[in-house]
Amino acid sequence: MSEAAAKRIIAHVNPSEPWASREAMAALRALFPSEVVRRSHVMGKSLFRLMYAATAPSKLEWYLNNQRALHHMPLGRRGLVAMGTTANEAMHHEINAWFRTVSVSNDAER
Repeated sequence: MSEAAAKRIIAHVNPSEPWASREAMAALRALFPSEVVRRSHVMGKSLFRLMYAATAPSKLEWYLNNQRALHHMPLGRRGLVAMGTTANEAMHHEINAWFRTVSVSNDAER
């Protein structure tokens, strides 16, 4: 991607909205090549390799769909959406507690 094309794409990105295209990520890579060759703390891989893995079409669409859905959700409802690992761990804990209760009641019936 040329620098001019990358600048044009980045100029139209609204920082208060989710990035809705793969082209924006490619433009970021094109504008800052010296930054993406640096090694990261993740197994010594370059930032380019991490960006490449994170922007695989299926994975990127998964990330962006979540952001698109949150962006279009009314502000009053966004607070009700569970986010992050804490919410995920809490949900797993609750499901495990349900199944422990179910297995105990099944053993008591026998």
